[in-house]
Order: sequence, then structure tokens, then C-alpha cells
Amino acid sequence: MLSVSIPDAARRVLLGIRRARDRVVDVLLLVYLFTEADLTAVVMPVLVMSAVLSESTDIGAFLIGLLWMFCHLVGFEIGNQIVGQDEDKLSKPRRPIPSGRITTERAKTLYYGVLALSLLFSYRVGLLRLSLIYFTGVVAYNEGRCARWWWSKSLMGACGYFIYTWGLLTCMAHGNPPSKSATQALLTTGLIFATTGQAQDFRDREGDAAIGRKTLPIVLPQKLARWSLVVLLFSWTAGLTYLWHPPLLMSVLVYALAGAAAVGFTSDYSEKADRRSYWWYNMWLPVEYLLGPASDACSMQPALVPVDHDSIKRYAHRWSVAATIGGPVNARRHASARLFAYHKGIAS
Repeated sequence: MLSVSIPDAARRVLLGIRRARDRVVDVLLLVYLFTEADLTAVVMPVLVMSAVLSESTDIGAFLIGLLWMFCHLVGFEIGNQIVGQDEDKLSKPRRPIPSGRITTERAKTLYYGVLALSLLFSYRVGLLRLSLIYFTGVVAYNEGRCARWWWSKSLMGACGYFIYTWGLLTCMAHGNPPSKSATQALLTTGLIFATTGQAQDFRDREGDAAIGRKTLPIVLPQKLARWSLVVLLFSWTAGLTYLWHPPLLMSVLVYALAGAAAVGFTSDYSEKADRRSYWWYNMWLPVEYLLGPASDACSMQPALVPVDHDSIKRYAHRWSVAATIGGPVNARRHASARLFAYHKGIAS
């Protein structure tokens, strides 16, 4: 009797584990399909900006910030695809709802669950106000139909980039908001996307027209819409390379990526080609964001100062005191700080 009950119990436990595993895999696959298009369009630029603007090296804080950003991105995408089913049936049939992978009702349940999780998460990390502003914008964008007009669509998209990066940077800094210089950099990147974000709309013209959306590729003649985008791409590229004087290799790279996107958008007007051109735009965007930080990094070279033997003696004495009092760990910290100060030309 006992020999029969133990295998039965083990079998039930294993069956429960398999079912739980399958549920987790299904949910993760759903999340991936909901956000597949955003991995290069949103996640990569935000990660690049956060990496160069943050002074933190805490991997745990970075992962918390990444999870915060991803929860909010998933919430937006689920809500957007619930209200945009007609468009997705035409231009993006692989998405979860039009493909039948999930019903509209289940998608709504998932949306409210992600919304609640995001708000709870934001409360825990001190970003509840930012999260409330974000989801108010999500409702206005989706249910309020602000995405129907090109100007509000681009402006709110830029605000989304700003909020994603701000939240990630705040998490990486353990609750401290970004610095003034980082905020200025975020405003610049938001302005870049607000004026060039229509690049994403060329690939969706058929679906946008079907639901009455008024994007620039629909409102303007194709030639004018495409060449105006090219002018903006090269205007931003020329302006920021002139302003920041990045390294030559970085300048060549950003011009090459802008050129690849420009050739794609102006040589082939098909939506299939526009998807490839949009990929080049998404490669150009984070490199454009990096021009300023790359320039700053190159300008922060150690200053060459005359050797001051008295300073070296005082430094060696302090290192020995630190080693005596605090042990080798404090000594190394003291040595690193003093060496950095010395090479910056400010050692006493």
C-alpha cells in the first residue's frame, strides 16, 4: 500500500511541476510576442542611454531597473494591441491576439495584472508618481486615440522613452533622480525621437490607413514624407557632431547609419523595405544618443602634471596609515582615490 502511494504522490508532484513550467513558458512566450518589435526599437536605446548616463556599477540595481522598465513596456504593448487589433490583422498578423494565441478577454486580464504589478513595483522603488503619469499617458495614447494623429503620437512616444530611461536610471541610483546633465541628455534624446519617430510609421501605412490614423507617411505625399525624414536625420547628425566633436570613428559610424537609413527609405517605398530601413534607423538612434557621452569620455584624459616628490611622500605615508588602521581593503580604496586625484592634477 505504501509502495503504491509514494510513486503516485511523486507522479502528481512531477505533473504539477510540468504544468507550472508549461504555464511559465507560455506566459514568457506571450510577453516576448507582445514586445518582440520593441527589443531593438525601445529596449536597446534605453539601455544604451542608461549605461552611459549612470555612474552606478551595481548589477542588482540595474536588473531591478530593467525589470521595472520591462513591466511598463509590456503593459503599454498589451493595451496597445488590444485596441489595435484591426490594424494588426493587416500589418502584424503574428502578434498574439490576431494569431489566436490569446483571446481579447484573456489579454485584458493580463493587462490589468501587469498594470497592478507595475504600480506595486513602482511603489516599492519610489517611482509611483512616475508610473501613474506613465499609465495615464498609456490610456490617453490607446483608449483616448492620441495615437491617431502624427504630432501627438510622436510627442507621446518621446515621453515614453524619457520615462523608461528616467525610471531605469533612478533604480540604478538606488532611488536618487538623474543629475541635471543626465536630464538634459534625456530631453535631447526625447526631442530627437519626437522629430524623427515617424520612421516607424512607414512600415505600417496599410494598417494605419485602415483604422483612420493620420501619420505623416499618410498625411504627406510619400516623396515629401521620406525626404523630410532624411533631412531631419542628417540635420541631427550634423548638428550634434558639430556641437560635441565626438571621435572620428563615432562620427563616421553615425553618418554611415544615417545614410543607410536614408537610402532605404528613399529607394524603395514598399512596406517590406521600410521594415529594413526602420532597422537601420534603430541602429542610428542609439549611436546618435552616444555622441555627447563619447565626446565627454574622450575629453576626460589624465592631466600631465610635474612630479611633486613631497606629495608622493605624503601619499605613501597616508597609504601606510590606512593599511595599519583599516587593513588592506581600506588601503586599496585610499590608494585608488589618491591616484585618481593625483592624475587629475589636484593631489595635495
